[in-house]
Amino acid sequence: MSALKKTSWILAVIILVGVLGRLYDIDAPLVGYHHYRQNDNAGLARNFYEGGMNIFYPQVDWRGSSPGYVEAEFQFYNFSVALLYCVFGVQEWLGRAVNILVYLFSALLLFHFARRLMDETSALLAVLFYSFSPLVFYFTRAFQGDALMALGSLAAVHFFWVWSEEGRPADLVISALSLASAVLFKPPNLYLGLPLLYLAHRQFGWRLFRKPNLWLYAAAVILPMIVWYRHAYSLWEVYGNTFGILGRFTIIGWWSLIPLDEHWIRLVVVLLRRLIFEMTTPAGLPLLLLGLIVPFRDRDRLLIWWIAGFAVYVALVPRGHGGHDYYQLPIMFIVVICMARGFRYLQSRLSPPPVLAGIVVVSILACSAWYTREMLFVNDAHWDDVRFGQRVRALTQPDDKVIFIHRRSASPQPHTLRHRTAHGEFLYARPMAFNLSRRHGWSVDEVQASPEFVETLRQRGARYLATIDMDIFDRHPEFKKALEGSYTPAEVTREWAIYQLESRALVD
Repeated sequence: MSALKKTSWILAVIILVGVLGRLYDIDAPLVGYHHYRQNDNAGLARNFYEGGMNIFYPQVDWRGSSPGYVEAEFQFYNFSVALLYCVFGVQEWLGRAVNILVYLFSALLLFHFARRLMDETSALLAVLFYSFSPLVFYFTRAFQGDALMALGSLAAVHFFWVWSEEGRPADLVISALSLASAVLFKPPNLYLGLPLLYLAHRQFGWRLFRKPNLWLYAAAVILPMIVWYRHAYSLWEVYGNTFGILGRFTIIGWWSLIPLDEHWIRLVVVLLRRLIFEMTTPAGLPLLLLGLIVPFRDRDRLLIWWIAGFAVYVALVPRGHGGHDYYQLPIMFIVVICMARGFRYLQSRLSPPPVLAGIVVVSILACSAWYTREMLFVNDAHWDDVRFGQRVRALTQPDDKVIFIHRRSASPQPHTLRHRTAHGEFLYARPMAFNLSRRHGWSVDEVQASPEFVETLRQRGARYLATIDMDIFDRHPEFKKALEGSYTPAEVTREWAIYQLESRALVD
């Protein structure tokens, strides 16, 4: 068997195992780790399917009596899932299937990028580490669009690099479209301009600023972003729903971008913990550190500029990176490449026997499986949420608007006040119960909930009130008494309470 065929077979086996692993329990409910974000995405995809398939007007479930149009990132991913719904109906496993396909393309492109940077063996190692990193494994089978964004960032750098050395216009076009897509998803992805600027300068020197095609490239990336986010912000202004792109700053101010000193320390600690347990695992961390220490050749310096650009991204959006591990998905391509560099350096200098090299790889995969299992774990409370959603769906009609009451967290975040009613109240946006029941309505926390406010929402169209947080009634017995005295219980158990918001006098 030729070396090329052998490499192709090994690559195919790695990716096939990666795909099959991600297919496990693909039709499970969207509960567990990062359930908020996944249920929001599922709701957006379903509302595209049910609401007319207009990609420019995404709709959320926590809409109150509004049509639910929301300020959000450009909806490439959720709209793609909605297109599949048009063929197969609303089946949420399709959202995971799209991301598994994204993983496949990401692994293939990573191989070509790493091979161009190093060699075939290093590229295979990078794909192996990428395929089974706990962070990558989880989010390339979750109902989220971040893996697609990460693929766009890799494609932008890879095809720009190819264009800079080979000059094919098609490569520059693919790079521009990929970067434009990544920036439409998250504007701070403009940090990729740093490694791209390095590639352009390495090839053209300062003459790069006299190249019209590079100015057209920049315009193709930036102008769609400006147009979309101006439109998205107008949706917030008119309809009062936001995912916190720009709208949240009208609520809590731009100062919220910059954390206090102690939060910077916490951010560093959080990122280090994720690096150790979610990105490299303890077994793979030494390879990463070694790969960063090994001297960089001329071609390898692209990695340094990419890392520097990502550091700028973290500095620009510290709260996002501190709160969400999927923000680190794009840098995983560099992490696994550096791990492969470290492994190859050990091979070249220490010449370990194949058995020892195999033990290193198996140890990394074993650690990855352990930490991935923890991320996939679903506790009993979330299965209760699934049953609760099913009961709400069974007891209500598709057009019935529901008030979901939830407990207030110990330290509620102001930027989670994402729904502004037509009357000016700011409400929270917890999507899980809405998506699991496939209903629309209001998300109200226990402090905001009062008999008067419930009656106000009833007059605005609410037909049911439901909660699974029964301890709310222990803390607010007067609220429970008011509900029982004014409205009809549809189903009240030890696990949840569902009230039909019709006056007892009307029912009697």
